[in-house]
Amino acid sequence: MTKVVTAAKLKELEFRFPNTWRGRSEAAKLRRTPGYEFSTIILDFGRGTGVKIEHGSPVVLMGVIDPNVAIILVPNLSDDFHDCIDEVEAMIVKWTDDDDYVTVPPLQITGVTTAKDAYKASKGAARKGKRSKMMTAINGVMVLYQNACNLDRDNCFEIAASGNFHIRGKGGDTKQIWHLEQSAIAGEILLFGVVVDDRARTYNWWYSLDGLAWVQMTGTYYAHTKKSGLIPGTNVWFKYQLSLNDVLQGMSTELKIQVPA
Repeated sequence: MTKVVTAAKLKELEFRFPNTWRGRSEAAKLRRTPGYEFSTIILDFGRGTGVKIEHGSPVVLMGVIDPNVAIILVPNLSDDFHDCIDEVEAMIVKWTDDDDYVTVPPLQITGVTTAKDAYKASKGAARKGKRSKMMTAINGVMVLYQNACNLDRDNCFEIAASGNFHIRGKGGDTKQIWHLEQSAIAGEILLFGVVVDDRARTYNWWYSLDGLAWVQMTGTYYAHTKKSGLIPGTNVWFKYQLSLNDVLQGMSTELKIQVPA
């Protein structure tokens, strides 16, 4: 027998259900209970994604984190020398973004840049030591993002991605992070949404040239698309809204990126 949940007991509580027929049914029952708008209801899709209904409004979760599990960030850099240099340089660009979740002191950014340049110029046996010093400098910045994630667990996937870090363990795969990448083609941006299992899905993509006026792009079945024909060197904003079974979910966060030349 299902225990009756009163409006008073709903207030400020969090309820989690698996994305099964029974889980959706239980979530629907709660949404018909007076006072549900004061609670948080999470429908867990698994693999680090889900839908959260908070104060009556649905939002797409970039990650579903177990409150009892520690969040551990990792740089996740390539072992290949040239790829690693490119990845670190992309990190530095992220840290200087005005819209980032974390403010990285200029001296720390300079420290990483200096260590990166020394690693880039190194050869032979000296390369291992230079990489170690570079990683030490990067880890110092990563601590700032780690602390921000610990303070804001609901947004930790986005916080980590904003610094080009990843979360070890559940949902740490890049498929579970809404992010943008510069294409190798001038004027083109690649978009990667959060992968969900529901087959009756549509990804509705949007872009903006000023962060204010939005233009809808062609929707896709898969969690990725691209936008071409943009002006190199300018900033462009993107967001997307997932539709499950023809029901629109919450809008994702807005991400800004510079168009490659």
